[in-house]
Amino acid sequence: MEDVTRSQLDSSPVAPLEERGGYLVTDAQEPDPPTNSPASSDPPISSASLPEVKAWSPHLALKAMLACAAAFVIPGAGHAVLGRWIRAMLLCAAILGMFAAGLFLFGGKLYTFNPEEPLSIFPVIANAGTGGLYMLCAFLKTGFDARPEVPTYEYGNTFLLVAGLLNYLAALDAFDIAIGRKK
Repeated sequence: MEDVTRSQLDSSPVAPLEERGGYLVTDAQEPDPPTNSPASSDPPISSASLPEVKAWSPHLALKAMLACAAAFVIPGAGHAVLGRWIRAMLLCAAILGMFAAGLFLFGGKLYTFNPEEPLSIFPVIANAGTGGLYMLCAFLKTGFDARPEVPTYEYGNTFLLVAGLLNYLAALDAFDIAIGRKK
């Protein structure tokens, strides 16, 4: 900003200024906006011009819930329920492949909640996204032991986290397809 002296302010053709508490305040007010703006000349919105909201039928709600539940429990199953077989196979292969590679090939660890570290809930939520796979590992007590001596341990953890997050996205995608929001 420029340094302006008091004499320069007094000589300017702007409204008189008054100094209050170290701030210069003008006595002039901002002009009102013009009343004939292009937005005000538009016709009023009628209920006929609003988009039509469709009510969900019980069949549509059941189909959407079934697709989401299937997609969460078994990766790719939600798309299989909807008849999207190629997408179902691709998602199943990607998620199962990342989960298996993270757990067995790279030596990753599935997280559990530690009350002493409240932020440990976020990797638990990400891992739980694999749904049935996480429950199966919890039942078999497999994959919850840390093996940081393995050089690829961090890669394994990352693969497991991404597999869970991708399964969440696959479940949401199945929901969007089921309700007709996406084709």
